[in-house]
Amino acid sequence: MPSERGHSRCSQRVTAMRTGEQGEVPFLLTSLLHEETHLFNFAFLGRKPQNWWCGEFSCIYFQERARLDAEHRDLRKELRSRLPKGPIGPLAELDRRGMEAFDEAVAAMFFLEETYSRARFNDFRRQCLALAKAGNGGTLPESVFKQVFGKDSATLDKEWRAFYGWPVPAGAGLSSHHAEG
Repeated sequence: MPSERGHSRCSQRVTAMRTGEQGEVPFLLTSLLHEETHLFNFAFLGRKPQNWWCGEFSCIYFQERARLDAEHRDLRKELRSRLPKGPIGPLAELDRRGMEAFDEAVAAMFFLEETYSRARFNDFRRQCLALAKAGNGGTLPESVFKQVFGKDSATLDKEWRAFYGWPVPAGAGLSSHHAEG
């Protein structure tokens, strides 16, 4: 569709996807992957809303990882360049920033998968989906990071920043809001 590049959509009622007119195979395939992730979430969650981590953050992560891999780009270097001053907030609070935190979320998910293994990353995604289903969307509780990765979010935040070479802000680890669960 002319002028629709980057505006792919899917629906719980109709399985369809619209794409742009350029016809770039990696972009088309990764857009499809993004929307298929939403369709999987819809099937699992029923009418419950996706939270940011299992919803848009995961969809964008899978899409960007596949696209950058197809372009033979160094993911760590690419993600670091998108955020030269570092993330807009602590790892555990990205879902409170929503769309403002897309690059941070992609960088966080890449860090978690690369550092802690694909198996743990998949477990993180399963936990995010289970919590979305049980809690009707919402923010991710602090306990998920500890449960899946064995560390609190403040420690993971420091490791995430070190992974990309970003500075650790003064007072890091003293999150302004920790949701317990």
